[in-house]
Order: sequence, then C-alpha cells, then structure tokens
Amino acid sequence: MPNISMLDIADLEKTELAPFIKKALKYKAPDPAFHAMMGHNPELAKAMYIAWGTVFQTGKVDHKLKEIIRVKLSRAVDCNYWGNVRSASAKQQGLTEEIIDEGIDNYEASEKFTEAEKIALKYSELMDTAPEKIDEEFYEQLAKYYTTEEIVELGIYIGFNVGYHRFFGTLQFYPMFAPDGRLVDQEESRTIYGDLPVSHLKGPTQRATMNNAAE
Repeated sequence: MPNISMLDIADLEKTELAPFIKKALKYKAPDPAFHAMMGHNPELAKAMYIAWGTVFQTGKVDHKLKEIIRVKLSRAVDCNYWGNVRSASAKQQGLTEEIIDEGIDNYEASEKFTEAEKIALKYSELMDTAPEKIDEEFYEQLAKYYTTEEIVELGIYIGFNVGYHRFFGTLQFYPMFAPDGRLVDQEESRTIYGDLPVSHLKGPTQRATMNNAAE
C-alpha cells in the first residue's frame, strides 16, 4: 500500500485540479495518480505539474530522449511510479520499449543512438551517481553537440527528475494506467508492474494482457 493516502480522482475532478487531471489522462506521464498523491497540497500540485510540463513537453531537446532519460533515472532509484508511466507523446513520436531498454542498458555501445544522445544519457547517469565527474572537460564535450541553452535545459530536466524520483519512490505507489492503456486500481497495478520497475517487455505487458483477458 502507498505510504500516504491517495485521494479519489472523482473527488479531485470537482476541484481546481480538474484541468490538470484532464491533461494527465491525455499525456500519461504523469498520469492521474500524480494528482491523487500531490492533491493533498493543491497549490503545490498545480505548480509541480506546470513545472513538469514545461521541462518535459517544451524546449529544444528531443522529447523522446527526455523520456529515455526519465525512465533511466527512475529505474536507478526503484521508483515504481515514474519507472512505469510512459509518455503518450513519446510513443506517438515512435519511441518503443526496446529503444528505452537500449538507452538504459546498452547506450554506450548501441548504434541506435547518436553521439549527442549518448553524451546526454551519460550526463543524466553522472548527475545521479557521480556529479563530481561533471567537470569543465565534460561540459566542453557537451558543448560539441548542444548549445548553452540546450545544456541548461538538459541540466534542469535531469536535476528535476533526480529529485522527483527519489521522493516519489519513497511513497510506494503505482501508475493508474496498465501498459495496454487500461485504467487500473493500485492492487492490479502492483500485480502488473511488480515490486521493482523493469522493462515492460519483461513481464508487465504480458501480465496486463492476461489480467485483461481474465476480466
């Protein structure tokens, strides 16, 4: 069970959070479970959602790359919420679970990523685990592929995610969407996604299909 109570979405849809819940149903990262948790503090919930939308959905850095970075960082700290939600926009742009897995497990050797994408993924990895290694030389390498504006965008986005995922991971809750797009309760979501966030190709998609067929 989640470590703090989750508010009822139907009740929240009658509050000032209603338009944000509507967006969450559309974009799915975050999904409405975000508001079920953060809605305990409505003003901060709105501010956090707006800030997240700005760093994730806007800017010059490719949205698909941001999605890979997001999932990579969430898995690193075992955040079952952010590690299992998926951006509807990134999917529509062609991002697959296979590419996400490659970006997490094998990006340095992979031919699926450009050198610019590889150094961005490395930037996220170091920011989370060894920020002392992000020195002048590393920023010089980044500058070969990104403008200063884009480096700032990446840095803010990565830093935002590192903090978000650590906090949300302690809350121990799950997405409201199954991999097949169905809205599910927390009990079914945990059954589908398991105790730790892993590739959706390693069980969650199959379990979601089986649960749906059994209904």
